Amino acid sequence: MPELQGVLDSSASTKDKIVRKKLEGFDLRGVERFCHLMKQEFLKITCTEVVSVNNGTRNLIVTILLILSLSLPACSHSPGEIHHPWETSLFENIRMPFELLEDTPYGDLAIQYIAFMNDNMNGRLAFTNREKEAAIWLIETLLTIGYTWENIKIQEFSDEIASDYWSQHDWFEEGYQTEAYSQNVILTVPGQSDQIIIVGAHYDSHPFPGASDNASGVALLLESAYRMLLLENYYTLVYVFFGAEEVGSAGSHYYVNALSDAERDNILFMINADALFEGPYLLYCADYVEQGKMSVSITVNAWNDIACRHNNLSDIEIIKFPDSSEMPFGDHKAFFEVGVPVVLLIGLDKRDNGEYWLRSPHLQHTPQDCMHYISETWDGKIDRAMLGFSIFLEEMLLHSY
Repeated sequence: MPELQGVLDSSASTKDKIVRKKLEGFDLRGVERFCHLMKQEFLKITCTEVVSVNNGTRNLIVTILLILSLSLPACSHSPGEIHHPWETSLFENIRMPFELLEDTPYGDLAIQYIAFMNDNMNGRLAFTNREKEAAIWLIETLLTIGYTWENIKIQEFSDEIASDYWSQHDWFEEGYQTEAYSQNVILTVPGQSDQIIIVGAHYDSHPFPGASDNASGVALLLESAYRMLLLENYYTLVYVFFGAEEVGSAGSHYYVNALSDAERDNILFMINADALFEGPYLLYCADYVEQGKMSVSITVNAWNDIACRHNNLSDIEIIKFPDSSEMPFGDHKAFFEVGVPVVLLIGLDKRDNGEYWLRSPHLQHTPQDCMHYISETWDGKIDRAMLGFSIFLEEMLLHSY
């Protein structure tokens, strides 16, 4: 495997660093897959970004890339055609993961993932080629950080279960190609116990960068999953990256409906991460339906205790949403409806009357839901949210209930 010897210029932009990082550890066996992604504008590079390899190797890589990018068909397909791009042979190690060291600050990896999604996966619209490209990237990311196909499952579902909302817009006239299927990407991290904690976040978006909604939730899960490789988790953790949330939470409803009664009863609780810096206040919203299978109050009280300990040790406050009956909707709703205790992690603003809610005007579902706009408008807002939620999530996952 030819290795890139160059050191990233410290003055390079975040985007340039991320793109160049993608090329570290480049494997020629992955050239075909790499060019498919280039063809779809999934990863935009230029020949000048293949840096610091010997001239012969560099020229070979550049030549192959140029030829294949012109000759290979795109991965996307005509509307209505069923396509399954999940063969393991398509997923080669064409890049190195973002680096996780012992002293890597919490939230730092998540911010890098948000930046990549923001700049390279704009408009991850449900049931389109761009949503599928994001799913492919998720799988590749999980493989590069150290998980194997034994840990990963792809769960496809038809657009027939989606709401009519998605078909009522003219987004498909703007370069989107429709797909008959969306998919959930599922990562299982075995624990000492077979009892399961579900950690979910949707990766689709409106036709905008979707930094807060919901690259933030996806990035939180990716960093958490990465760190779990270095930690001992008692419960089995199932990270679910839901497709098609923006069209009626289709992915989460499909996931829940596919569970047997025994599988549902084995879920300790479900955590949903969504829109983590829509507003400056970091909240957890807890709700449940009493089923008698466990003392729900013990779980909710444990979350309260974890938040209290966190707040005593940190200057970033995690606030309990005061009225669970007013909890915002999202992928947690499908679990709540079948009696699974749920907790939503979300960043909210305050109304004039003191109630926590989405900021006005919203970032959500607008072009302003962009990492660059948010960073320039509210300095430190993203860093604070990802730091606080990353620590809080890990404490919740490692707690003994």
